Amino acid sequence: MVEQRLQKVLAAAGVDSRRKCEELILDGAVRVNRRLVDKLPAFVDPEKDIITVNGKKIHAARKVYFLLNKPKGVICTNRDPQGRKKAIDIVRTPERIFCVGRLDADTTGLIILTNDSELSDMLTHPRYELAKTYVVRVKGEIKPEQIEKLKKGVWLKPAGHR
Repeated sequence: MVEQRLQKVLAAAGVDSRRKCEELILDGAVRVNRRLVDKLPAFVDPEKDIITVNGKKIHAARKVYFLLNKPKGVICTNRDPQGRKKAIDIVRTPERIFCVGRLDADTTGLIILTNDSELSDMLTHPRYELAKTYVVRVKGEIKPEQIEKLKKGVWLKPAGHR
């Protein structure tokens, strides 16, 4: 097995998100083979090394994959301070899962939920140039000039911009 970044191994084991796992490492909560690891980068072999977080041994999580027909009013995030229903709340599994991509709260449709970050990266990161096709059903009539405008593409502002 090739060594992997410690925070990635922790996240894959369901400890928390990669970012939160980085904080756990820097806060001194992680030991590898009984040695404190509090600096990044840190690399481990999850099949050979004994990894503990706050004294609790972590175990590699099995990879799971779910297809969910997301209902309207459900959001695609793992944390929501507003307490809205999340897609991950619908799927019952002991593994820590997340949505691959996003669908708006008012949108229904098929979405993948998994704990496989490599798959998620391959499906969503622009560097892989994976073509995506979206099928949209609208109420009412769409004029030909509106269709031409849509064919040119839709620009979305990054989150946090007005």
